[in-house]
Amino acid sequence: MSDLQSQIFSALEPSYHVDRELDGGGMARVFLATDTALSRSVVVKLLPPDTAAALSAERFQREISLAARLQHPHIVPLLSAGEAAGVPYFTMPFVEGESLRSRLARQGELPVNAAVRLLREIASALGYAHSHGIVHRDIKPDNVLMSGDSAMVTDFGVAKAIVAAGNDAPGRGKVDSVTSLGVALGTPAYMSPEQASADPAVDHRADIYAFGVLAYELLTGQPPFIGRSASALLAAHVTEMPEPIGRRRPAIPPALAALVMRCLEKRPADRPQSASEIVHALDELLTPSGGTAPTTAAPGIQRAAPASGAATTRRLTWIGIAAGVLGLTAVGVWRSVSHRDGLGAAPLTAAPVERKIAVLPFELLGADTANAYLADGMATDLTAALAGVGRLTVVPRSSAFALRGRTAKEAGDRLQAANVVEGTVGRAAGRLRVTVSLVNVANETVRWSRKYDEDERAVFQLHDSIANAIAAVLDGGVVPATDSRKAAPPTKSIEAHDLVQRAAFINNQSVDEKSFRQAIGLAEEAIALDSGYVDAWIAVADSWFNLADVYVAPDEALPHIRGAVSRAAALDPQSAEAHAMLGVVRGVYERRYGEAGSEFRRALAIDSTNAMASAGYAWHLWSLEMPDSALAVVSRSLRQNPLSSLLLSPAVAISLGEGRMDLARAYCRRYTEVGGRRCDAQLLAAEGRFKEAAALIRQRLGGQGRSAGGHALLARALALSGDSAGAREEIAAIEAEARTKYVDGYWLAIAYTAVGDRPHALAWLERARAAHSANIPTIKVNAEFVSLRGDPGFESIARRAGL
Repeated sequence: MSDLQSQIFSALEPSYHVDRELDGGGMARVFLATDTALSRSVVVKLLPPDTAAALSAERFQREISLAARLQHPHIVPLLSAGEAAGVPYFTMPFVEGESLRSRLARQGELPVNAAVRLLREIASALGYAHSHGIVHRDIKPDNVLMSGDSAMVTDFGVAKAIVAAGNDAPGRGKVDSVTSLGVALGTPAYMSPEQASADPAVDHRADIYAFGVLAYELLTGQPPFIGRSASALLAAHVTEMPEPIGRRRPAIPPALAALVMRCLEKRPADRPQSASEIVHALDELLTPSGGTAPTTAAPGIQRAAPASGAATTRRLTWIGIAAGVLGLTAVGVWRSVSHRDGLGAAPLTAAPVERKIAVLPFELLGADTANAYLADGMATDLTAALAGVGRLTVVPRSSAFALRGRTAKEAGDRLQAANVVEGTVGRAAGRLRVTVSLVNVANETVRWSRKYDEDERAVFQLHDSIANAIAAVLDGGVVPATDSRKAAPPTKSIEAHDLVQRAAFINNQSVDEKSFRQAIGLAEEAIALDSGYVDAWIAVADSWFNLADVYVAPDEALPHIRGAVSRAAALDPQSAEAHAMLGVVRGVYERRYGEAGSEFRRALAIDSTNAMASAGYAWHLWSLEMPDSALAVVSRSLRQNPLSSLLLSPAVAISLGEGRMDLARAYCRRYTEVGGRRCDAQLLAAEGRFKEAAALIRQRLGGQGRSAGGHALLARALALSGDSAGAREEIAAIEAEARTKYVDGYWLAIAYTAVGDRPHALAWLERARAAHSANIPTIKVNAEFVSLRGDPGFESIARRAGL
């Protein structure tokens, strides 16, 4: 160790204890250190000592502090900057895992799907940084770290800080963007033509060019220009067009190849003009009309999601309610719609309509309403079973169930499905009596029908038998091979399965605390019968999700939710539902947003059709102020699942919250069609017609009893219509309610903000944050709090919430 290095390490003490040097390169030496105050691992990057004299240390630290404000799930944040023994340094969290460079060295070119996913994450990070005025200037595989399967871009803002600090240094002239500081701001293999030619007008489009080079390398294993000196590389970027990427790898979809080559255009004006444009283009590649290969579930999980799941809609509509756009009462809006839409093997690309099939809710035989859950459970399980056989596109459950009571013709036309399954089910003396019909939508004829009278203990075999028979009809009489595609039954206990179906039915149909606690009891009975039954653990979590924030404080529910979901994920690491629910826990309650995004992405990697994961990810992205990405996620998912309330909820909320009124109206119409709360009052409020909105809200609250959320929104509409006295009456009633039972302080914060009482608004908002209210992640994007933005108290609450 040199004397200077010893001095630097000593100067870093006691704040940082340097452990060892990491493979660095580029503009800095990189060390792993321990942040002694927080006992966490960090990375300390030291600029070259001979650069110190060329920088204004004060300006460098100031610029790093500004860059540290970047908070994005695919950006490694900067933590701090300083000077040790005269050498500038900056710190960032330590990300476990390899760099993208290491992955390329180990693996070579990536599968197209994997490359597109990573490129989308990188482009999303670029778009966010560019929107905050930060140009990276050195995008390359070395500066992309792999956190699990997710990409995280590092060193955002460092180049800008160096240039700005160089310009502020005493006695220096204008600093260029390449080497005048003795440190390379860019890497020759990835430099844009304007960087290579030292153009002083370099802007964010230089990053788009480097992104194109990176994309070229991910897809072919090599950058466009190789085997040349640094000066020859710079000249090539300025003068030579790279070989079309499609020639190097013909399997690349044409649309993707065209996008990469556009990014590599010499003139900045000929490239995509924003990273958001790239994100949109990559999203299009992943839609049914796009060109990448379909995403499927991992082998062995084709029996779809648990039957337990309706209630999670309630958990995923927190933000819609919080934004004041989807609901008139906290209870009324949170009426369950099953999230059991993950179909495992269902492809992302759309099959021809003649191979598309929807399973409508079954009808119950007999008058015993205690068996009502059997009908929904049978249709749900059959939907899952069909997804695992043949070459069918199965309409997700929530879209099919949204058409309950419609004829096969009406449902098929609405869902663009050529085939619809109808059925009845009853139970007597331990036997299931089931009638199933396959209807041709075009001519309304029955293509196949059969009656079953089976021992109820053979229910899983019954599902498979029906699914195989239907698939054989649609495959021209050929019975599909299923032994390699079908998963084992989710439990060996028929009693446990029955209990979970009953819990699911309660969660779907109920809006009261007693029922949700009954569902918990049923699911816990199932666990007592089979502690390895994943669906039962998810049912427990679903039920507690329904109670949280409405009937009980989040802090009471969270340990139960976290424990059940963690157990489900441990039992089945390939459970998309478990990872989607973990995403909700991490983001909504724990405010660990980076981990939340990773869980949602992992869920979608397991099962690209999982509506809960898509909806949760959309809410997550919006709360992080990425509305375009959020809307792209729900738009893509709605192509597969057009009538899912779970997906329409964020679609309405985000489009309204972002002022995209035409889009909001279209989504509202569809949301109303499928049984969601009407959106007319929210549209009126968004248009500034608060008096009319208040009248509608009051009318709909009339027969529903007290609801803090609904009455807070009424108070807001009254206040903004000029009826301050009426608004304060509503506030007083909510506060009286809060003295006798749990009320989310978030609602009172909305109401007090509307009447202009900032101190009370902030006090209630802080109470909500401290209680882990599920609504807090939206406060930075929520229209209700626009007037608080910039207030030190509000910004402090947002920071403590990790926003």
